[in-house]
Amino acid sequence: MRKWNPATRFRDLPMERKLILIFLFLVILPIMALSLISYDRYARTIEDNTTSYVAELARKLIVSLDDYISDMERLTALPGAIEEIQDSLRAANEFYSRPDLEIGDSPYIIPSQKGTALEIQRRVEESIYFLNSVKEGATSIYLFDNFGNGYYRVQVGGVRSDIMTTYQQWLERARREGTNAALVSTQEYTSNHNRKRYVFTVVRQIYTPSLELLGLVAVDANISVIERYVSELDSVTGGETMILDENNNVIYDSGMRHLAQNRSNDPVVAQAVGSRGTFRHDAEDGQRIVIYDRSNKTGWKVIISVPVGVLMKDAVANRNFTLATALLTGFLALAASVVISFALTKPLRSLMQLMKHVQAGNLEVSFPVRRQDEIGMLGFHFNRMIGRIRELINDNYHMQLRRKEAELLALQSQINPHFLHNTLESIRMTAEVDDNPEVADMIQLLGRLLRYSVNTAGEIVRLEDELMHLETFMRIVEYRYPGRFRLEVAGCDPYREMKMVKLLLQPIIENAVLHGYDERKERMTIVLSCEAEGDRIFFRIRDNGVGLDAETLERLRGVIDTPPGEGGGSRGFGIGLRNVNERIRLFYGEGYGIDIASEPGAGTEVTVTLPSRLQT
Repeated sequence: MRKWNPATRFRDLPMERKLILIFLFLVILPIMALSLISYDRYARTIEDNTTSYVAELARKLIVSLDDYISDMERLTALPGAIEEIQDSLRAANEFYSRPDLEIGDSPYIIPSQKGTALEIQRRVEESIYFLNSVKEGATSIYLFDNFGNGYYRVQVGGVRSDIMTTYQQWLERARREGTNAALVSTQEYTSNHNRKRYVFTVVRQIYTPSLELLGLVAVDANISVIERYVSELDSVTGGETMILDENNNVIYDSGMRHLAQNRSNDPVVAQAVGSRGTFRHDAEDGQRIVIYDRSNKTGWKVIISVPVGVLMKDAVANRNFTLATALLTGFLALAASVVISFALTKPLRSLMQLMKHVQAGNLEVSFPVRRQDEIGMLGFHFNRMIGRIRELINDNYHMQLRRKEAELLALQSQINPHFLHNTLESIRMTAEVDDNPEVADMIQLLGRLLRYSVNTAGEIVRLEDELMHLETFMRIVEYRYPGRFRLEVAGCDPYREMKMVKLLLQPIIENAVLHGYDERKERMTIVLSCEAEGDRIFFRIRDNGVGLDAETLERLRGVIDTPPGEGGGSRGFGIGLRNVNERIRLFYGEGYGIDIASEPGAGTEVTVTLPSRLQT
């Protein structure tokens, strides 16, 4: 009895069943698995990225609050530095310290000294006008002399009805801090308009530069300042924010349901231990991600809770869409497998498909010959035909390469004769005028230039070699035109080992020297910069010479784009740049070359575009 073999059994199945099984196991099931894996990873990524982003927003909120508190503290330091306020408070202290002062019906107004008291009050309160305008959000500013007499100007909300009781609390806090400011958390108070207000306060004892104690200053800041910051934060995170002081009293919370309350028993607050961190919390409305951070300056802690449902809304939608797409794709794939299975029932159909690939340009195909019948022989001869075509294409490719190399050599030999003639003439004139050792140096430089230009042993060089060749060239230019030209190379260090066709940059710089110099300028600067972008590298040669007008620029571009032998130039106009452009296109292809931009009086910029990696 023949032993059952799964591989043999699968091979003997009808083609349509094979394709159905293949699509089932290789397409549908992997798509479903990948969809679930992608969702899981996407969800994790969303959570991690959101947590990091919210943590960054919490830090920015703390920085903003710290900056605001610092401004408030600086505001409370102003009375000790403003002479007008100092004089007013000093006058009040002197007045109320008089031993013969009579006590009248009011603790602030002395009947026999009513005029003097009112004048002191007017002077102090007028000085508060300036302080009221210094900081946005400072709703009320209170000044007290050393005897507890209060002076104030209120912008919004009215005066505290319990000002004297509050003064004693402020004084105790300020005394503990000495000359520093004290920060008082959010408090609820009833104003003289019988309205409830919520503010936080910065208090400080007023000392002169000579440490003379003049009184106390207190600045109430409306929590609307914090509300603006928190509203913007909540609109971004989709969550809720709570700000607590070091004793877990609420400075501000989204919805303002717990203002000025102590939240030490709140499980979220109890779990937010340390300076900063992240954790999950099961709330009544579902699970939340909690991010918290604490200010090193004020000790205030920002706690942000974001519902996981809001956070994962896009991820769930993406999962559902992916699964639906996977099911639809699987169904279409299964249907396609059934249709295709009936179309591929004979080996000849497979051979026809291979022929279509060849027709589209893909020669890396081969027909698997498993039989010696007519189909097998046809496949055998098909494979031999494809192999022969590949050989012919390869032979033709190498012939084209050799032709390009010959054209490159021919073009290269035409690049520099004018420059070499001028250089030799400069050497001759220098020798005739003065027996100078500079002649020897010029001859040596010219020798280097000639060896690099004429040597045909290697057409591919490093960018480093091209830059050294440019240095040699510019030294010769300096002998011929002392102090007129300067070459700067910028951004090319990372690409010095890059391979390229030689003699692409020097002809362009030579063209700038010969035709770009502006007699009105003391020196012409030529800048060579290198910049890689994707799979290309751009060499930009920019000068500050005379530039070209629009008509000449268009004419030059036309000459450069015209292949040698087809005209386009007159009396050598643009021949050097055209040769460089043609060498680039012959070696690298039509997608590369040079481009020119210019403006009269501003200079010219030539951009050379090459592939960042040499394809050999």
